[in-house]
Amino acid sequence: MRDNATTLPYLLRLLDDEQPDVRREVSAQLANFGGDLSDQIAGLGVDLSREDREILSTLLLPARRAALREAWFTPSRALLQPDGDWELFEAFLRMISDYLHDGVSLRPSLSDMLDELAEESTDLELNDPIPLASWLFESGKLKPNKEDYYNPRNSDLAAVLENGAGNPLSLSLILTLVAQRRKIPIYGCNYPGHFLCWTDTSSGPLVIDPYNKARTLAVKQIIANNPGISATSREALATPARQVDMLRRVLSNLAHAFTKNGSEEDLALVTELTDSLDELDISLV
Repeated sequence: MRDNATTLPYLLRLLDDEQPDVRREVSAQLANFGGDLSDQIAGLGVDLSREDREILSTLLLPARRAALREAWFTPSRALLQPDGDWELFEAFLRMISDYLHDGVSLRPSLSDMLDELAEESTDLELNDPIPLASWLFESGKLKPNKEDYYNPRNSDLAAVLENGAGNPLSLSLILTLVAQRRKIPIYGCNYPGHFLCWTDTSSGPLVIDPYNKARTLAVKQIIANNPGISATSREALATPARQVDMLRRVLSNLAHAFTKNGSEEDLALVTELTDSLDELDISLV
């Protein structure tokens, strides 16, 4: 029997074979490699066509689902706080990022990419919330993904960093994670319909909108200008978001995206993961 190292080149040559029996066998054999072949493909020096990359990514998707399901667990109660356990919080985001990755393209890990941004901001002496946010978003370093707003890959933070565009939640999470590396007090703001960042100042809390070039708004001004604001919105503005609620928001975005594109298996998986977060809240009762 061939080992994986010698089997893989053979399987890659069969990707465009349209015979059902061959396709089934290729799919079964690829399951032995897990959901990510990016390192192996780079090591082989194989130049796959765009069509073959898409076929391969689709064949690897069941293994990526299985890997996420196996790695995921009900998080610790630390995530019930806004400033609970940033390493654990990021680990969950990394799991989601790996699952959404195509499994074919070689790229740095999410944490390495965030480390690089944090180091760059240190060199530029960006030590406060507003200058840091302006550098990331007002400068155009990271932009809103208005053309493909509902793409599930907007929840893959590594892809957002790689492509330079994301949705309100992903851009806010990147700012928050870079800020935490710098010990700069920026948190999430779980505002209904449009995720923001939250920071406190000597004049009171303000929110930062990464999706709109790091526009800043004082919380007291938002409330004064909107006397009929809902209780949910008022609560979201009053205190930073809990880490578990930020994770739940990521999964909610994915559920919406998978419902929209008809990915039933992915929707079922995301629903399972959301249930595990709900168990954490139930444990408080």
